[in-house]
Amino acid sequence: MTRSTVGPVPAIVLMLGLLLGGLGAGLLDQGAPAAAPPAAASAEWTVSRDLWYTLSLGGQECGWMNTRVEERPDRYRTTTALQMRIGRAGAAVEIGSNSVFEETRDGDPIRLELVQVTGNNPVVTEYEFTDDAVMQTVRQGGQQRRTREPLPQGDWLTPMEVERFTAARRAAGAKTIEYETIDGQQGLEPLKITETFQGKETVTLDGREVPVTVWSTQTSSVPIAAVSRISEDEIMVSSSMKFGIGDLLTSLSTREKALKVKGAALPEVMAASFVRPSRPIPNAMQQRRLALRLRTKDGPMPELPSAGAQRVAVGPDGATAELHIDIDDPLPASAEEQADKAYLAASSLVDTDDPIVRTLAETAVKRAAKGTTMEKAEELRAYVHRYIREKGLATAFATASEVARRRTGDCSEHAVLLCALLRANGIPARVASGLIYADAFAGQADIFGWHMWTQALIDGKWIDLDATLPQRYNAAHILVATSPLSGTAFDDSMAVTVSLIGNLEI
Repeated sequence: MTRSTVGPVPAIVLMLGLLLGGLGAGLLDQGAPAAAPPAAASAEWTVSRDLWYTLSLGGQECGWMNTRVEERPDRYRTTTALQMRIGRAGAAVEIGSNSVFEETRDGDPIRLELVQVTGNNPVVTEYEFTDDAVMQTVRQGGQQRRTREPLPQGDWLTPMEVERFTAARRAAGAKTIEYETIDGQQGLEPLKITETFQGKETVTLDGREVPVTVWSTQTSSVPIAAVSRISEDEIMVSSSMKFGIGDLLTSLSTREKALKVKGAALPEVMAASFVRPSRPIPNAMQQRRLALRLRTKDGPMPELPSAGAQRVAVGPDGATAELHIDIDDPLPASAEEQADKAYLAASSLVDTDDPIVRTLAETAVKRAAKGTTMEKAEELRAYVHRYIREKGLATAFATASEVARRRTGDCSEHAVLLCALLRANGIPARVASGLIYADAFAGQADIFGWHMWTQALIDGKWIDLDATLPQRYNAAHILVATSPLSGTAFDDSMAVTVSLIGNLEI
């Protein structure tokens, strides 16, 4: 929600949905519906700021962002809308988000609404703040879920409080500014923001020279810092982030320029993220055991999970890791994981309380109703493999109920639907993200591509289940992160993925 991070961070989160849903899918020509530009303010609200930005990735324009501040005598309303159009192995996909934060003049939160368009049906999450709780309402496709959540912990700041605080700190000559805020992308978990002064510059804006201060901004949910340029009147002129498949740049513009996509060329995010190993893996689909050595091109190797079929040992140099994958010898889950109720709970993405998901869960397990938990899990996995008829790349990240209705999607849709069906049958489950080996995909051969699958907690162990495959699983998977998908988007565990995209050798 802050001016120095709002452009890159939500865009990175949305692109993760594209990158983690590729292999095992075909192509669709039509992308998801775009996010609409913010509507005009009503009569009771006065617009005090309306800023438009262009978004580009790797030097190619790919979308727009708008930040608007409205006010009335008793409150402020901050609206941020973002839309991106990305190439995905030949398919053009549109993704978007829209957030609205209302607060009192004194900085007390009133309401936060987040609209995410990564599937075909937007997911609307609304948080209403009271004195002792937050009422959360999730709406999609005519269905609604309402829950009572605890208030966010800590001394976090609303959007206008962030503006006042950072402006005062900059005016006082501060070289480091730290605060916490909430943007809705990670639910109600406060994000820690650290802005560090880098120097002063002069930039050319609409033919005039504008003095700016340069700040490196680190957000706790993303391991990559953004470099932002702030004008003397506290306007973000630009913000850039070095993403592994190209620099993501947010540049101050006009409404007309921002809404106009120039040319037909789109930044290709999927093929650009493939990793070619040092040599091909023979019979990869049948491998039950595999040893791999990973190396980061820049920086230390992030902490990778030893879970399910995978064991990890980081090398003494800190930049390498040896992986041993054995699908016949899964690791035990921790006591905390075995007790975690999130792996059985409904959420905005894993919406097990939707009627069609419940009905599908009952139907899918009938043939193994009297079998063991492992037999039920495998029956559910095979059912999802058959059930999703159109294997397409045009959906970025759909909810389980949307997949159940449309029967289309890529690996993320397979993973989320299977996760929901497992939970609906009383089997704790989560999604797993990482890479999978492919002999051929999107015109390339012998590559690892970013992928998502499911893990089920069975007899105290995490069992890997890949519904995109004809068989349960193979060892040619690299596990990078796991998530219960409790929030509205990706949680902090996905940050490891961001640091490895474009930065890995195998």
